[in-house]
Amino acid sequence: MTTNLSYAPSARTKGCALSPALWLSACLVVVACGTGDVMSDQDVPAHDENACASALVPHRLGFAWEDLNHRISVFDATLEPETACVPETVRSRIIGGDFTTGDALNISDDAFLRMGVSRVDTTPDVLGAHRLRIPVRIAGGAVAEGSLTLDREEIALRGYGEIIALVGGIQFDTNVPGIEDYPEDYDPAHGYTSRGFGAAVGISAIDPVSLVLDWRLRFEPGLAKDRDNHNRAVPRAEIDAALDVILVGVPEPSASSAEVAYTLRYERPELLDDSVLDPAPLEDQRVSLPGPIGADLGIVGLRSFDFVLDVEDRSCNRDRDCSRAETCTDDAVCTTELGEPGFYVREISVGVQPESFDEGTGELTALVNGYASNATQLIEFHALTHTFTAEVVRIPLPPDVPVRTLDLDAQFPAGPYELPLADAGKRP
Repeated sequence: MTTNLSYAPSARTKGCALSPALWLSACLVVVACGTGDVMSDQDVPAHDENACASALVPHRLGFAWEDLNHRISVFDATLEPETACVPETVRSRIIGGDFTTGDALNISDDAFLRMGVSRVDTTPDVLGAHRLRIPVRIAGGAVAEGSLTLDREEIALRGYGEIIALVGGIQFDTNVPGIEDYPEDYDPAHGYTSRGFGAAVGISAIDPVSLVLDWRLRFEPGLAKDRDNHNRAVPRAEIDAALDVILVGVPEPSASSAEVAYTLRYERPELLDDSVLDPAPLEDQRVSLPGPIGADLGIVGLRSFDFVLDVEDRSCNRDRDCSRAETCTDDAVCTTELGEPGFYVREISVGVQPESFDEGTGELTALVNGYASNATQLIEFHALTHTFTAEVVRIPLPPDVPVRTLDLDAQFPAGPYELPLADAGKRP
């Protein structure tokens, strides 16, 4: 197992924006000029003295495989303990079916965890934070969504003038036993080819006493070109999942947000040609995040991200041109009675990287890279079309409040991985 990481202080460091329509379509009521949700009550103190004044916010999440592209069985990327004020451990599990674990033909593959975290330790008058985990079963479709009402006193976030919800981690596990009418000849622990996944959080209502947190989590299996038992399982698939959320409160509205949306089209990978797929052009990744003059860069996190992987060319000349268990129609188009085509995935990751910071204007320019690849050293059946959307949020902080960042590229055999943050030099 190898771990490559960089860890450094941030560089020197209002706008209004709504969350992507793809995600919380009726949500995120934004008051005044912040990008979080704002309250005002003369009887409530400016901050909660009991607030957790440490925030660990992911700005990068994803995984990759060293040699081949695979199904997705398990992908976890979290900070543990999940409700602690100051998490102590980066924890992950990455499995891509039995061809990653050595259970099929003695073939295994090493996984890479792509994870980046920004950390700030301060006092409650500057910032308050609360972390929570939402466990969910994704069934009967690719999406689970809902709302939670949280008591602001119970989560120690009373009084803050703006509260921002950010993605704090994700978990997906396809090994759900006992699914009704599930094919007996397919093991759900082997996972599914993928049409992508995503997450979104936002606050749709707030008052001095409570707030409403909206969330959405997506994991979409797809059909495989070479597995009919897998394809018969896809319509019955259920996923054990969880979404970690971090709520960050600041005294005055100052956060800003920006959205990206781009579509990338790639050629089908050639047999035995382990080509690297190019990321999106920098001009598509680039966003501007304004802030008050004199503030530091602060914290940058993800309010939402979504990877949609698709096969645009559905034409066929014979049944074998289609996903297994599907047929070629008289119109020379593959049927999709069991679902849409999916991909064996080599890498899928999202990352936000500061590009430049203008102290004179307070504006931060950042790059938002949503990367997906089906490249392989063996064979891939489809040309990939990848549509990526995301919303990023910047929370400026006073210049005397240090923010440190940890960027992790850890390589390990398929399965679990843990890194104590103290071993990464992360804890003071």
